[in-house]
Amino acid sequence: MRRTVLVLLLSLLAAPAFADKGGGDDDDDAHEARRRGDALPLPVILEKVRHITGKRIVDIETEKKRGVLLYGIYYIDAKGRRREIYVDSRTGVVVESKEDD
Repeated sequence: MRRTVLVLLLSLLAAPAFADKGGGDDDDDAHEARRRGDALPLPVILEKVRHITGKRIVDIETEKKRGVLLYGIYYIDAKGRRREIYVDSRTGVVVESKEDD
């Protein structure tokens, strides 16, 4: 199981974009921010929010809100609902949490 998770995480890091709906500038910004050290790597972010998401992450996107690059992490909660959290890419702090529309 751990090997599968590791392979998944490494494949996410190797891709220039995560799961952006438009394949646009937010992913380019995220890649550049990680390269400069201005954004935490995805494995670090995932470890910081594991107590919220558990192991049932289904999608990850990058997005800019009010000039801040965020990771949008979609997961299935204990009640089977799809939820999303937005995490500040610089600090790993959850800035928003809601049920996915």
